[in-house]
Amino acid sequence: MLLGPVSNKLYEDEGRGVCHSQILKELNAYASIVNPISIPIFGIDQRDINLMIIQQIDYGYQSYSPQITEYDDASSLWVLPCKKSNKIAEYAFSNATMGKRSKISALHQANIFKECHGEFLMNTRKIANDTKDIKYEEMYLGEAASKLARDPEAFDLIVMPHNCGDIVSSIAFSTVGGEGMVPSVHIGDKHSVFQQGGTNPNYESANEGNANPTGMILSASMMLRQANLPSFADLLEAAVFDTYKNSDVRTSELGGNYSTKEFTEQVMKNIRMKPSQTSQLKQDNVPLEM
Repeated sequence: MLLGPVSNKLYEDEGRGVCHSQILKELNAYASIVNPISIPIFGIDQRDINLMIIQQIDYGYQSYSPQITEYDDASSLWVLPCKKSNKIAEYAFSNATMGKRSKISALHQANIFKECHGEFLMNTRKIANDTKDIKYEEMYLGEAASKLARDPEAFDLIVMPHNCGDIVSSIAFSTVGGEGMVPSVHIGDKHSVFQQGGTNPNYESANEGNANPTGMILSASMMLRQANLPSFADLLEAAVFDTYKNSDVRTSELGGNYSTKEFTEQVMKNIRMKPSQTSQLKQDNVPLEM
């Protein structure tokens, strides 16, 4: 599923539709993944950033447990299902292996949310001990956020439990040009929801026709790759990179004066198949009509 920006205000004012969290809950999504990556922009020197940030999704996890007296009041408000914690840890290490990532950073607040984040760390440590070819480290959320702002290249793959908030993602977005530049996907057992940026894209800009569609286009590329169409995914990614590297077509978010439609049209013009790609598509029995 490719999900565009939705307005929570619409639901509040008119009392209809479903909110974003309801969609993910109905589809049993358990992991939210964003991929901030540096795109070479004409005339601008940028860092070489290629982050993978995996955060657990668990709507309905907040509950009050007065019988948990050995923890302070804040930690007793959060209860984490063990199966979800184990699942997100397994997914993170599997993703790192398949993506040839060299380091996993587990961010947490176990000093505050002792029970739920402690369970999360137990699971990540257990899998890390069995995965010798991937470096593993643990960091408190505040310390990690500060380091990410100063030195984003120091991170490779970040994994977090569900109640770490959006601070890490927001900082990562700012290092690559904003939320509009970043693709994301919410993973479930049977369904995946692909979406630009985090969980709250700029609905107002989309309505005005000047929103940056880069993250949405790259999310579509991620969807094609998951649908086992890597050649088409590569074409789409290359076209986006060519648009930034070889032209001045920008939306207002990046200081340009082009519309969403004009930017997308430029990306479409940059889609070119090399002979090697054409041969690969024929081998995959994929229709070449585009």
